[in-house]
Amino acid sequence: MVPSWSTTDTTKATLEARGRPWPITDEVIAMNQGTTNKYGPRLLFGVVALAVLGAAAGAAARGQSATSQSTSSVWDGIYTEAQAKKGETVYFTQCVTCHGDDFAGREQAPALAGLAFMEKWNRATVRKLLEKVEQMPPTQPKSLPAQDYVDAVAYLLSVNELPAGPSALPNDRAALGRIEIKNVRPQK
Repeated sequence: MVPSWSTTDTTKATLEARGRPWPITDEVIAMNQGTTNKYGPRLLFGVVALAVLGAAAGAAARGQSATSQSTSSVWDGIYTEAQAKKGETVYFTQCVTCHGDDFAGREQAPALAGLAFMEKWNRATVRKLLEKVEQMPPTQPKSLPAQDYVDAVAYLLSVNELPAGPSALPNDRAALGRIEIKNVRPQK
């Protein structure tokens, strides 16, 4: 049997305003307070477990493992000081006019150092940064030698106080795609 009140009129105030009694007593409400569906947490765990297993199976089927896809971050010393020095020369001959000697940017040219820069590029890869730098200068993209762009990126990393290391930043897009820019030093 269908109740005399519709499901859209289930609030107590609406029912009372129409002169109909509230069908749920305060005792029933008090009895049911604090009860939950005991299957909710189990169901959630099962869904998450299946998703993780499915992702692992998919990676295994593609012949990938967690170690073969290892990533590093800009905090791992991914460029040399000598490379950053070469990048400094590139910056001050090619980039300073638009981005400024203080790296703060001018008009439409964005800042290349500081919090704004690190927030913008957080979680991007060094490859993405290189691809953006290669679009410079805007009137002549990719007009510099490829190594100059890589050196300029190394200089930008040094200006943003990211540590230098023993190996130069490579001109290998696949390798650069595995280096993540993080605005906070990861804890080890």
